Amino acid sequence: MIKVTTVFTVLTAGGLLVACTPQEKIHPSFGNSVRHNMSVHIINPVPEYSASQQIPELDGPRAAGAQGRYDKGEVIQPERLRTSDTESN
Repeated sequence: MIKVTTVFTVLTAGGLLVACTPQEKIHPSFGNSVRHNMSVHIINPVPEYSASQQIPELDGPRAAGAQGRYDKGEVIQPERLRTSDTESN
C-alpha cells in the first residue's frame, strides 16, 4: 500500500512540474507594443524648457512640508505650462 501511494505522489509531482514549464520560447520583441503605446501618450518626453529649469530635490522635510500644506488646504499651485501656442494672430 505504501508503494502505491509513493508512486502516485511522484507521478502527481512530476505532472505538476511539467505543467509549469514554458511550452514555447518568447519572442525577443515581446512587450514592445506596451512600451510603444506608453511612448505615444507622452507629448514631449524632453521639452526644451526642462534643460533650463532646476528641478528641486524631494527629501523628507520637503515632502513633509508639502503634505502639511495639503492637509491645511494651502497647496502651492504649479506654474501652468503649455505644449503649444493656441493664440490666434
